[in-house]
Amino acid sequence: MVSKIYYMIDLSEKKLLIFDCDGVLFESESANKDYFFDSMKLAGYSTIPESVSAHIGYMSISQLINSFIKDQAEQKRVYDICMSNPYD
Repeated sequence: MVSKIYYMIDLSEKKLLIFDCDGVLFESESANKDYFFDSMKLAGYSTIPESVSAHIGYMSISQLINSFIKDQAEQKRVYDICMSNPYD
């Protein structure tokens, strides 16, 4: 049963609502890794450096891409592929 406390919070005065999706509400690391590896395969990268895959759980897509791809045009191409790849 969902706690009714969520319905008792007055959000009318709030200006910002933050959703934390780094594993606090549910374990997402394996899903994030699957998504990133799938996106990289679509971009033509069959392997990812271990130093990058160790950071998938807490770095953004741009940070991950920029950490091992140095060419800015290639970074943008790969980022665009990631953004067009559905997470589900």
